[in-house]
Amino acid sequence: MRTFFLAILTSLLLSAHLLAQTHDLELRIDVNAPAVTPPGTTGTLTFTVTNHGPDAAGLVGPPGTFRILVAAGLETYSLVYGELIDFNQIADPSLCALSANLGDPLPGDPIPVIYTLRFENLLPGESKTCDVEFIISPFAHQIDPVETSDGNILHRWTLSSPPGTDPDPSNNRIYVTYQLVPPSTIPTLNPWGLAALSLGLVAAYAFVRRRP
Repeated sequence: MRTFFLAILTSLLLSAHLLAQTHDLELRIDVNAPAVTPPGTTGTLTFTVTNHGPDAAGLVGPPGTFRILVAAGLETYSLVYGELIDFNQIADPSLCALSANLGDPLPGDPIPVIYTLRFENLLPGESKTCDVEFIISPFAHQIDPVETSDGNILHRWTLSSPPGTDPDPSNNRIYVTYQLVPPSTIPTLNPWGLAALSLGLVAAYAFVRRRP
């Protein structure tokens, strides 16, 4: 019985210690790509996670602490065209780990893709950086994604930690907007372009016929 009570007391003390821990995590994302990106563009996202303390975050400290996760907002997946944006890890896997999972859509909805970056631990005052390559689908303008605005792709990344441990969650969410350029049309394919081309050919033919 004494052993049982000691185990219960230890669990309560451990839970109290975990609840008393706080760490202000901050997420920053830098985009290395042209400001206006046509479908098919490849670029890089640099994720920086900083622990402002005062306690350690992640798998450091007592058992029961959690990994630091940076999750992407739901992205659509078309069975015809594939993913709207594809992310590939190009950083050292020891710094962070990227994974992708397909969600279970509601009837009639497209299949969601959930990307997650996992950071194992951060000491107070420590930062870790992870580079991820993104590729915008060449068919981005031919599908109707869930998260778009004015023809552009709006993507949300959220840094999560156990509830009650981050005193300032306002710096945990970053929105990244990919400003797409729709495929340009060839001017000569519209009626005015065809008319201009025809007039130009007639003028050129007349000019050549008038030369001696």
